[in-house]
Amino acid sequence: MPAGAGWVIGRGVRPTLERLVVLVCPPELTELELTESVIRDLELHLRCLPPAARRLTGPALRLFDQAARLRPTSRGLRFAQLDGAKADAYLREVLYGRRGPVATVVRLIKGLVVMCYFELPEVKAALGYDPDPYVAQVAARRLALHGPSIQAAERADG
Repeated sequence: MPAGAGWVIGRGVRPTLERLVVLVCPPELTELELTESVIRDLELHLRCLPPAARRLTGPALRLFDQAARLRPTSRGLRFAQLDGAKADAYLREVLYGRRGPVATVVRLIKGLVVMCYFELPEVKAALGYDPDPYVAQVAARRLALHGPSIQAAERADG
């Protein structure tokens, strides 16, 4: 989808978001080349937010990115430009040591990023997560146990 067609994450925030995704997801993210998939899914989730929250996400991430310049160890670099250890230290400082709207947005984005990562089919497959056999087993057991009651209730409603 083009940038003008409702995207929450603009080009100016993209490097910040890419850096954040790489830092908060397991190393397998880059091995499986899933960064783009996580960002795409994150974008879809962000589009579900109320309009005010959507409008604040980009500016909050830009402020988070630029505020890294103020740290003595960053040597004037933005979050997206910091090396791995310095970027990780800054992110942890914001996540666990700060309050306010920017820190809140960063925490929410981090949670969404992690959720998006673990919901990817490739990640589920790599983890061996396949709930379908278990769900079918439970459904069959419940149907055997409660089937007559369910059928009676359906007849009464129908």
